Amino acid sequence: MEKLDLSILNEFNDKLVTKLGLSSLQITVFPFAPSINDYIAAADIVVSHAGTGSILDVLRLGKPLIVVTNQDLMNDHQEEVAAQFEKLGYLYRVNTQEMLHGRLLELITRFKKGLLRFSHMLAPPDGVIERVLSEELDRARR
Repeated sequence: MEKLDLSILNEFNDKLVTKLGLSSLQITVFPFAPSINDYIAAADIVVSHAGTGSILDVLRLGKPLIVVTNQDLMNDHQEEVAAQFEKLGYLYRVNTQEMLHGRLLELITRFKKGLLRFSHMLAPPDGVIERVLSEELDRARR
């Protein structure tokens, strides 16, 4: 049986886990950790929410990434950020509705078969990406 580690950070995520029905995967839930880099480094693929910090943490460690966007958020900047990273080939994205209909499992299955390709992000000087993303998001809000 394969193992899938998930960090459950809030009640919403906990409910999604129970609905996923990933019967071929063993899901391990662990409490919030201030630094999850060890978990990320040990993973074959990471499934995360689409927060910019989380995306950058995973990409800096060179891990394949699938992000889950929440289309119910009022100011859905996560969708915009995830779409740009996906366009550049750094990650795949799925929204919560698609996830509940099997899209996440489909992407994980394709990854296991070697059918997903990910670009690797070159490491910039510290803070450059965060600054540029912040500036671009501020510009987009105006």
